[in-house]
Amino acid sequence: MKRMILEALALLALAGLLGTGFHLLRRDPKLRIPFIGKYERPFEVLPPSKVTPPKAPAQPVSSSKEVEAAAAPEAAPPQASGAQSSQAQPPPAGEGPGREILVDQAFEEFQNGTLFIDARRTKHYEEGHIPGARSLSIWEADFDERFDNFRNDPGVAIEMPIVVYCMSVNCEDSHRVAERLKGAGFQNILVFRGGLPEWVGKKHPVETGPEGAKKGAGGEEGAK
Repeated sequence: MKRMILEALALLALAGLLGTGFHLLRRDPKLRIPFIGKYERPFEVLPPSKVTPPKAPAQPVSSSKEVEAAAAPEAAPPQASGAQSSQAQPPPAGEGPGREILVDQAFEEFQNGTLFIDARRTKHYEEGHIPGARSLSIWEADFDERFDNFRNDPGVAIEMPIVVYCMSVNCEDSHRVAERLKGAGFQNILVFRGGLPEWVGKKHPVETGPEGAKKGAGGEEGAK
C-alpha cells in the first residue's frame, strides 16, 4: 500500500516537473503564467468593485419666462371685426360671374346710363325698383323666355356694361342672373352688392309698377 502511494507521488512530481519545464520553454512570454510570487496579495479576496452609472448630461436651465412661453398655447389668429358692413371693399375684378360694386359706384353707373337688371321676383320689382331696370327673376317659370327676349333685344349688346342687383348683401339671385349673362357671352357684368335697400337708404330715385311703367316713388333726387 505504501508502495503504491509512493509511486503515485512520484508520478505527480514527475508530471509537475515536466509541466513546469514545458511552460518555461514557451517562446512567447505572454503565454506563460506568472508564478505566485509575482502577484500582489495572491490569496486576498478583494471585494467587488462598485460600478458608478454614468451621469446624464446636464440640461440647460431655462428661465421661468421661457418655461411659461413653452407651456402657453399658440395665440389664435386675429379675428375680423364684426363691425364690417356691406360697405367693406368688394372682391377684385375677375372673381365670380361679375365684379361686385358698392352703392356709390352703382349710382355712378346709373348716372352714366348703364342698364340695370332687377333679379328679385316680379311682385317685389313692381313695389319699387331702380328706374329703367329690367325685371329678370331666375325663380320664375318664364325666366328663360324673358332672358331670351332680353338677350335678343336690339338695344342690348354683349359688350355693354350691365348692373345686376337684388334684395340685400346676402341675396344670391343677382349672382345667379350674372352667371346666366356670363354664359350668354356678356362681357362687362357688375353686381351691385348692397341691393335695393342700400339704394333706398341713400335716397336715390325709385320707380314702382310693372316693367316699362315709369312712376316715380321715394328718393329725394327724383326719377332720372
